[in-house]
Amino acid sequence: MKLNSLPTPMHKIAIVTVVMNFNNSEKFIASLVAQTDKDFHLYIADIQGTEDTPRIPFSNVTILKRKNNGYAYGINEGIKQAQKDGIQLYCVLNRSEER
Repeated sequence: MKLNSLPTPMHKIAIVTVVMNFNNSEKFIASLVAQTDKDFHLYIADIQGTEDTPRIPFSNVTILKRKNNGYAYGINEGIKQAQKDGIQLYCVLNRSEER
C-alpha cells in the first residue's frame, strides 16, 4: 500500500494532556486555544471526572472522562482516541505549576 493512498486525518497532530481539576488548568488550556496554528486536535483526559466540564472555546477538542488510574493511563487513553480518529502524530503536554 502506498503511503499517499492512506486517508488524511482532519488534523495533523494530537495534543494530549491530563487534568484532574479544570479550575487549576484554565490558563494552560487557554494558552493552547490561543495558538495561531490551529491544525491540531486537543485531547483532554479528565481523570477526576467529578465536576462539570467547562465550555472550551475551541472546536477541535475531545474531553475524555476517565477513572483516576494515574497520569500515564490518562495519556494512553488520549492517544488511543487520537489513533481511532486517524491521527498518527502526538504531543504530550503537562500543565506547569505557577509559583
